[in-house]
Amino acid sequence: MRINFKENWFVNKTQVEFPKDTKWILSLGPKFALPIKKENIPMFKMIADGEELIKSKEQNEQEPARSCFTQILQNYMRFVSIPYLDKYLNKIFSDTKKFLKRHPEILIVPADKGNVTVAMLRENYFAKMKDMMADRNTYTILRNDPTNKVQNINNNHVKLLFRNNYINEYEKKCRTTYTANSPKIYGFPKIHKQNVPLMPICSSLKVPCYELSKYIVKVLNNITVDSKYNVKNASSFISTISPIILEQDNILVSFDVISLFTNIPIPLVLELVEKSWDKIKDHTRIPKLKFLEILRFCVIDNNYLEFDKIFYQQKQGVPMGSPASPILADIVMEALLDNVFEKIPYKPKIITKYVDDIFIILKSCHVDSTLTALNSFHPKIQFTVEFENNGKLPYLDVLVIRRNNRLIFDWYKKPTSSGRLINFNSKQPKQVIINTAKKFVNRVLDISDIVFRQKNIQIIMDTLLSNSFPLNIIKTLLNQYFNPLVQINIVANVTPFSYKSIVYIPNLSNRMLNAPIRNKDNVRIAFKSANILRSSLFSNLKGELNKNEKSNIVYKIKCLGDGIINCPSVYVGTSMQKLKNRLAGHRSDINSGHSHKTALALHCIDEGHRPDFNNVDIIQTEKHYSKRMLLEMLHILNTDNTVNRRSDCEGLSNIYSQFVHRNILG
Repeated sequence: MRINFKENWFVNKTQVEFPKDTKWILSLGPKFALPIKKENIPMFKMIADGEELIKSKEQNEQEPARSCFTQILQNYMRFVSIPYLDKYLNKIFSDTKKFLKRHPEILIVPADKGNVTVAMLRENYFAKMKDMMADRNTYTILRNDPTNKVQNINNNHVKLLFRNNYINEYEKKCRTTYTANSPKIYGFPKIHKQNVPLMPICSSLKVPCYELSKYIVKVLNNITVDSKYNVKNASSFISTISPIILEQDNILVSFDVISLFTNIPIPLVLELVEKSWDKIKDHTRIPKLKFLEILRFCVIDNNYLEFDKIFYQQKQGVPMGSPASPILADIVMEALLDNVFEKIPYKPKIITKYVDDIFIILKSCHVDSTLTALNSFHPKIQFTVEFENNGKLPYLDVLVIRRNNRLIFDWYKKPTSSGRLINFNSKQPKQVIINTAKKFVNRVLDISDIVFRQKNIQIIMDTLLSNSFPLNIIKTLLNQYFNPLVQINIVANVTPFSYKSIVYIPNLSNRMLNAPIRNKDNVRIAFKSANILRSSLFSNLKGELNKNEKSNIVYKIKCLGDGIINCPSVYVGTSMQKLKNRLAGHRSDINSGHSHKTALALHCIDEGHRPDFNNVDIIQTEKHYSKRMLLEMLHILNTDNTVNRRSDCEGLSNIYSQFVHRNILG
């Protein structure tokens, strides 16, 4: 069985000829999950995930649950078989890895729009990024990495908020960080534009004020919560404008801001938030001046980024990738619309807004003056305009069509859209894949007027077939849309439940659903995809994080002996801190003679040996504390010649110890 290959899902911007099978597997996209070979199954990760489920049960039920759990793992390892399609995928994957290794000059990246895979030359990518970062009107070079300084300021803000009872102990813990990293800027190619420029993207997940910004966002959301312009999605947009009756001289137009985030004036943002204080003061205990000070810190001090180990300050606009940026943009757009449409002498028939896209119906003679009014709000915020063409105007996923004096709607497929979804043969939970297709079916048909339904049903079928969905499943999804089964479930005293994640291994993880290894009344299982193409074949544009900067790790340190005789001993440890900080602690313990601190210090002090701090191996990363502790114990148990104390594994169940001893794991 072959997975369908669509030529337009893979764009080659190099002169290198790609083998057909290589183009095929890359065309499946970064989210496609490959099969996992038996020897590559992350068994320790499975055990750590499973233990979190088991701990939801009563204490006296946990050991039997562990027995059941490890039996499931054992049976899978013993009887697992590899389907033909999996063998085929593994063969193509292996060949593709070899091909890309022979061509280190090539980057494999997602396109900016359309869900397409792009191959481009590494030197071209870096040349375009360097040209972008050379714009001194937007970026200025910093001498040093400001991350530690900004992290300290963030933590001081949080301490002060806690000291004054503005936040509680839990909020203080969540918003304090000691493992922050700098925001990384990278770019996705705009293949629909001449010369293929890059769309800048900024990764800000672990920046110093990420969690503090999320708190600010929660408060600021109250400013635009009752917006008279905002639409949440295409369905909301349609329900808002569908009752409109058009007049003869009405015209449909949309206005779009040019590069909104990088052009938002920070002083304007602060002024608008201060003016809106009455709307948000009841949603925070922080006084206005302190709140504005923290907001200023989040959008000015944190407005820096890193590219190719050089640090830049973004001179204008809100930080790209910051959780606060979308709501700040919305506040500015809200104020802009209020300001403009209160001043002009005419009133449009309807105004809606989705982020920086504005849809308006007004008299054709007022379009130019409206554009002038929008562009006069602030010199940094400028708009482009798009007019209806033959009575049609695309907006969001909707094609708005004027039919006499009324509006009808059709699903709009953007010219850049490839039609690629999660492929049916991706090694992810089938329910997740089918739900993706179901949402696609619902979105297309919900938007479409009945006169376009037959056309769009054919588009749905063609799209899902090209993503390898079987015809019977496509027909079932369509039948469910047109003949929904009415199900009424009456449940009294519903118990709140939480989700626990498990790495998804086909034919293994799904066995956990019905196994008696969790409290089914209050714990649900969420599967997490493993072995996706993004992590194995696609290029890491953010750059590899320096090993010493990594945190939430399980690591291994080898012993160098005494300089004359080698020592085979190793030490396995874990740390929430960055590796460099944990190693500094180890050095201090050894130099100070604190042999009681760790087994590594005891070994080195007693034997006069030196650890190899320059070649530390990070063997696993895990943010979840109890999972990381369990992973450490499993790796200690599975490592020969460890100097770790016996007490380092005291918390490990004998059932897991026996399971590890019965299997060669890693």
